[in-house]
Amino acid sequence: MDDPDPNVHVYVYGWDRETRRRILPAVYKGPPNPNLLDLLRTEHDGGEFNVMVRRGEVMELSEIVLVVPYPREQPEAFEAYKKKYGW
Repeated sequence: MDDPDPNVHVYVYGWDRETRRRILPAVYKGPPNPNLLDLLRTEHDGGEFNVMVRRGEVMELSEIVLVVPYPREQPEAFEAYKKKYGW
């Protein structure tokens, strides 16, 4: 996620697996961030997210990503994650 084009914007929404819909409002809106996955792990305790990348008016990417919390640094979040996702 390293693109110098100022027209590239990233939007990240939580994702509801049951309804298959994104959860508003966005948890991140801004330029491409090489630390985005770490941000989602530490500030949002991981989970499922809809990551959308736009270049101006064009949608370049829209994917669902699953981000796992760090087990050693966030043991409570990791245990909750395992319980929620059936690990």
